[in-house]
Amino acid sequence: MMEIDCEPPPVHVMNKSKNSNFIVPISEEKKRIKELKYQIYVKGSILQNNGNWAVIILNAKSEKTVLKGESNNTTLERMELYGLVEALKWIIKQYNEKDQKHVKITVYTESIYCTNVLKEWIHVWKKERFINRPNSDLLQDCIQLLEHCNFVIQFSMFKNSLYGEEVTCICNDGIKK
Repeated sequence: MMEIDCEPPPVHVMNKSKNSNFIVPISEEKKRIKELKYQIYVKGSILQNNGNWAVIILNAKSEKTVLKGESNNTTLERMELYGLVEALKWIIKQYNEKDQKHVKITVYTESIYCTNVLKEWIHVWKKERFINRPNSDLLQDCIQLLEHCNFVIQFSMFKNSLYGEEVTCICNDGIKK
């Protein structure tokens, strides 16, 4: 019968000094960068060519900012894009150029138009220089603002969404007046 030497593998001992830590604390700079996250809920509404837009902006601490406005002789799509542009301007101007690249923005909208424009069409339209495209002025503003930050847009039905329902009420209240 053959014998097999069954010695355990060698154990590697890590040097532990009084100054070594296994958990590295997060620097103040990294903490600050983690707080550069925003959510935007954007809504447009229109009644007889008179439109309103409203946005709710939430920062990483869930602090809420509301922006809203109105316009005559407009379209629903224009109101939704206008609200988004105003929200992006508001967020971007909060930071210096160095910090802007760390800003992460998630946009929630019920607008299939806004979602498709910003996810798919805008890059093609940019190459075409927005020739014969509706709302080209706002789309160009969007492109310029989005170059400063990280951006995700999500189509979302606002029903059963606290902030979605709130931004809808704010927007629709303005259109009723």
